[in-house]
Amino acid sequence: MYVFMVSPEVSIEREYANLLTNKRGSIMCEGVLAQYLNSVKEIIDEYGKDFRSIYQIETTNKAQHDVSYEVTSKTLQLLKNMLIEKVGYVDREILSLQDGFNDINTLLPALNRYAFDSRDIVERNLDAIQPIPIAVFLTPNEDKILCLKKTKSSTSAASPERGRLLFYAGGHTRIEDEFSVAKCDFIKTAKNTLEREMFEELGISISLEDEDAPFCLYTPHYSEKSKQHLAVGWIIHLTPETKLNLDSYELVQKKGTSKSGSFLTFSEVEKAFFENKNIYLESWSKEILVKYFRNRFSDHFIDSIEQETDYHQCSMFDNE
Repeated sequence: MYVFMVSPEVSIEREYANLLTNKRGSIMCEGVLAQYLNSVKEIIDEYGKDFRSIYQIETTNKAQHDVSYEVTSKTLQLLKNMLIEKVGYVDREILSLQDGFNDINTLLPALNRYAFDSRDIVERNLDAIQPIPIAVFLTPNEDKILCLKKTKSSTSAASPERGRLLFYAGGHTRIEDEFSVAKCDFIKTAKNTLEREMFEELGISISLEDEDAPFCLYTPHYSEKSKQHLAVGWIIHLTPETKLNLDSYELVQKKGTSKSGSFLTFSEVEKAFFENKNIYLESWSKEILVKYFRNRFSDHFIDSIEQETDYHQCSMFDNE
């Protein structure tokens, strides 16, 4: 929002510059304009926090072309910021991360000190940890889990998710997820992120207001990219009849032999893993299965995925 301000005296001078009279009107007079200016300032002070940004431009001592230049420059910068998404990160030095699952209560003071910057800058910063809100979807009786797979076009060659089986959905926190949320409240921002991501990627609306505290998972030993990302996840129940509308750019569609977008029983997951040598589990998915659903699988399956070391990008049981 742009707010242009000018002193009552200069406002009157500009108003009457090309008129044949200098007689004051009932509104266009110094007293009323001063009250109006004060009212605008009071409104900004009281309600400014409800707007993403307010630009106050004082025009009293500026020529019209200078004001036009300032507005144009700010508008172009805003458009640039909109095109280059700003993602959340936390400085590595303030996070006491351990390999594997971490206690959210231990990490929360540091996570609440998150900041945002352009994604390309954050990705290049090896000292920036990017918390990624994710959701694991189960059927109400917890006998099936949602399976997904990212498309090649939506993942870089270095991405740990590329060509792998995923048992979660989620994405980066973005600066707009903090809008209308108290700053430095990571949990609220993360919930906003996940609710947005689920609507964008799966076409479903979820509410995390009453959900328990999330789990935190860090797997730096899997890849260089994994060192920069921290999973912050919730386990959520959906009925198998829930209609998913997968984003065709982000996710492989549910068609042909593709299982992306399907709820699979744990026995189906295990069977597919052993019957198809091209199936490789993504690191977070693997750790989640072992920790939360170990008793649903055979010891042979658990041993196999724990010992899996082939991380080449392979196709799975999907036709893309």
